Amino acid sequence: MENIIQFEGAAFWVDQNIIYCTIKRGFVFQSFNGKDIETIANIIKRLSNGKFLPMLINLKGLDNLEALKSFNLFSPCSLIGITVLSRSFVVKSFIIKMFLVLSSIVDGNAFWNHIYVRVEEATGFCNEKIKELNMINEI
Repeated sequence: MENIIQFEGAAFWVDQNIIYCTIKRGFVFQSFNGKDIETIANIIKRLSNGKFLPMLINLKGLDNLEALKSFNLFSPCSLIGITVLSRSFVVKSFIIKMFLVLSSIVDGNAFWNHIYVRVEEATGFCNEKIKELNMINEI
């Protein structure tokens, strides 16, 4: 794990070509403005260092409402508007996973959002995306 960047209850870092983000309780209930959203986007851009990397967002420490709000902030059609290879979310229960899957279907993001209960599965998905990108780059 390299440098960890903290911002308003969220921690961001890169490890083995995956951008990690862990959200702590209370993160989404702060009043975010355009400057805060721009700061988050700049943190992710800085961590990616010009590379197309997958992002794993850990929401395990959040309750249902906080998980939904954080999910909506970081999901592909979000305000942040960042480009990453893929976005994977880790939640604490199967019920929250199903709730977020339903939310994705309603919002039209079901294809883009990957939601897991186990960190190992999400990390495995991110590693598969890295392998796929490397195979494409070799062609």
